[in-house]
Amino acid sequence: MNIENKNISKVGIIGYPLSHSLSPLIHNYWLNLFNINGSYIPIEVEKDKIDIILRKIKDDNFKGFNITIPLKEKIIPYLDELDTNAKQIGAVNAVVVTKSGKLIGRNTDGYGFLENIKTNFPNFKISSGPILILGAGGSARSICFALKSLECKDIRILSRRKPQAQKLSEELGIIASAYDFSDQKKAMLDINMFVNTTPMGMENFPWSGIDFNYIPKKSLIYDIVYKPRVTALLKMAHGNGNICLGGIGMLLNQAIPCFEWWFGKKPRIDDKLEKIISDRL
Repeated sequence: MNIENKNISKVGIIGYPLSHSLSPLIHNYWLNLFNINGSYIPIEVEKDKIDIILRKIKDDNFKGFNITIPLKEKIIPYLDELDTNAKQIGAVNAVVVTKSGKLIGRNTDGYGFLENIKTNFPNFKISSGPILILGAGGSARSICFALKSLECKDIRILSRRKPQAQKLSEELGIIASAYDFSDQKKAMLDINMFVNTTPMGMENFPWSGIDFNYIPKKSLIYDIVYKPRVTALLKMAHGNGNICLGGIGMLLNQAIPCFEWWFGKKPRIDDKLEKIISDRL
């Protein structure tokens, strides 16, 4: 896509592929709401072309951009600076371009994750019991460090790739422990919350290897997958009587600080935006 137009305030998203991304809908809605002469542009880029597209972005006076798969970790060597949160997580989903052209990497996934809980279940005490995180990739890292910031004392990371889970557990410290699927009954014992950070539940990613019967009925079940909106995990949760959350609220909330950094205005999630997004799922 041609990104050369210096008469408007430009932001965007880079990654590959981007046909699934809802971020342009979200940010262009807010740009219109605030009467900002701007545009949020999807820019498909493969990992070996990062340096080329970043030069174009800086030359064309972008205010910033989001990063999605598969570039959240790969982009880091190309950035000038990481904030403390992104450095700790080791992944970036948002970049601010300063007036001098510096690229500052940040991560808002953990913020979006927590805000979704606070909005939908304001009385839920996140740190009141053990939390099971399914998966140990970039999203899991963001969520685990966000939970650590709330002084959660027992974070259990369950993954087929136990060495990856162990590495994340070691970085988190004494509050975390790693499990593989053979230990899932022990991992899920008395948990307060079950969080799916894997692609399981998305189209072409069926559930396998997990016994849902081990999840206590008192647990909040949180699936960060947002397409389909009602995933297989959420259907199970409804049937089991668990309270539950899908990923669309996390997606919407993680966009708020990005827009505020770029344009100096804090947007909100209103009914019209929720309907626009819902209609696309």
